[in-house]
Amino acid sequence: MPPELSDYILRAVSLFNRSPELQQRFGSPDDPAFFKFVDTEAILYLRELQEVGIPFPASQEMLTVGGETDLRLFLSIGYSCFDSIRKHIPPDLALPIKILDFGAGCARTMRFFFRETDTYECYACDVDQRAIAYLKECVPFIEAEATQNVPPLPYSSEFFALVYSISVFTHLDHGGFAVWIKEAHRVMKPGGVLLVTLHGERAFDIVSNEPERRRLIGISEEEFNSRRQAFATHGYLWMKQPVGSADIDTSHFGISFVSRRSFEDGIRPLFEIVEYVEGEIGGWQDLAVLGRKG
Repeated sequence: MPPELSDYILRAVSLFNRSPELQQRFGSPDDPAFFKFVDTEAILYLRELQEVGIPFPASQEMLTVGGETDLRLFLSIGYSCFDSIRKHIPPDLALPIKILDFGAGCARTMRFFFRETDTYECYACDVDQRAIAYLKECVPFIEAEATQNVPPLPYSSEFFALVYSISVFTHLDHGGFAVWIKEAHRVMKPGGVLLVTLHGERAFDIVSNEPERRRLIGISEEEFNSRRQAFATHGYLWMKQPVGSADIDTSHFGISFVSRRSFEDGIRPLFEIVEYVEGEIGGWQDLAVLGRKG
């Protein structure tokens, strides 16, 4: 762990030791609930933590990854995603675990792995050049690489035991989905695990029934009404959507919805479903836990 982040943990323990209120609330500085409080709340207002903690990204990078600039939301949503990913990681992977955040942006999720660098070797990639520059400068425990909008990734075959991707496959057109699933398979070790979030039936029902939600996420009413039948017919619907980075290829990256049956058909040659959790991410995105075949 970089020295600054070790200092961050020491200062968090000091905060606990001098605060009867925190002692009563959490019981121990080793309580994971205390970690969450420090990393998502206390750091917002305590300079002693900000001085040695992971610097906050620029507002534009927060907009690109999450559509908002509220630091409280940025941290709380990121921690929720981190928690969802971590609880679905198989306990029997050999240590240290090489883990990739595919489409990491400014590490809204991966930033929270800093306490677990004895277990995980953390890698991140994204097409957003500014996000990768931020990671290289400000998040030293992550090996970050800029990538292109098409494969290959800059990693050797069978390199990672675990790959996760939040809010990436939710935006790819059908062709992009296929090539990136294949590339994820290439960079994963045999027996490796891929976790991806999807807009499934639940999300499609929400956007179908809530015009305000469509407006908020930038879906054109005209395009939605003209193309929505594709979900029933083919199990896959892709539409244009505004993006926050000029590095993103909008001819393949918009917003997509996929039925579970279509998803299973698309991954069958390469992966098997270990678990599928509807609405795992904010009651909106499904989480698929996939085992690598071959």
